[in-house]
Amino acid sequence: MSSRFAGRKALVTGGTRGIGEAVARQLLSEECSVVITGKKERIGWWSNERNCSFIAVDFADTAMIKMFCEKIRGDSFSYLVNNSATFDVSAQDTSLDAFESIMRINEAAAQVVTKAVADSLKAG
Repeated sequence: MSSRFAGRKALVTGGTRGIGEAVARQLLSEECSVVITGKKERIGWWSNERNCSFIAVDFADTAMIKMFCEKIRGDSFSYLVNNSATFDVSAQDTSLDAFESIMRINEAAAQVVTKAVADSLKAG
């Protein structure tokens, strides 16, 4: 019996560990091709997965977000899991710069990535 995800492609931001990794692995187990993102390109669990690829992107870096969106725009995705987020801010670092970085990673990046793949999601 073929999976409902067979032949489909998903983008999972923050897919190198935690919830993103669990989602990516589940999609792969159901015959979905998966593109995951993480901060640094490195060997990881995805390295031996036949239908999984990795793109390095730091969502705290506006220039990297723009380059990433240009790279994925026009690609065909059936699913998007906006999972990249940060909560790693000490109680003592409440500066405006820290807040803006958190908002860029947790909110703005998700919006921009969604916009970059929206057309393929509608079609998929």
